[in-house]
Amino acid sequence: MPLLADILAHDIENTFDLEKPLDRLKIMQMALYHDTEEAYTGDLITPVKNKSPELKKEWDKLSSIMMKEGLLHDFPGQHHIVKYIVHIHHVYEEGKYSALENQIVKFADGLQSVVYLLREIGFGNKHIVSILHNVMKGMTNMFGDHAYLKQYMVQLRQLVDKTLTTGAVSVSAVQSV
Repeated sequence: MPLLADILAHDIENTFDLEKPLDRLKIMQMALYHDTEEAYTGDLITPVKNKSPELKKEWDKLSSIMMKEGLLHDFPGQHHIVKYIVHIHHVYEEGKYSALENQIVKFADGLQSVVYLLREIGFGNKHIVSILHNVMKGMTNMFGDHAYLKQYMVQLRQLVDKTLTTGAVSVSAVQSV
């Protein structure tokens, strides 16, 4: 996923006239550590996490505790490392719906899910089509009006539609998104 985030950042910098350059180091750090808590909690898919605001709040609180405890266990006596990772994770979580760098990471994370789901469908797993629709709906809601990410959503929608109608996943099409 860090690779996708970096490619998106590079493309955005070369396609759009930005007011200020992207903080590519921040993007890479967030891409590397954005799911750190999942090493200790496992992954709870977004539709389940977002089923209710109360569940999301409690899951986020539990994830934070588990991440800190897990990191302290994995890096005994290395509190500076734990503090560093927790800080980067917090920066990502706090700005993932507002700061462009954070949104690039969030978009790359969604794109990685879409690519995985498309490959599964291409292998014949038709049971996950509804999951793909939910992921695309969430990404469209999140990024469909975003000045920089809107064009990627259009390309991604075309790829998804092509895959669902033909059953074929074009690797070059995935790479072009």
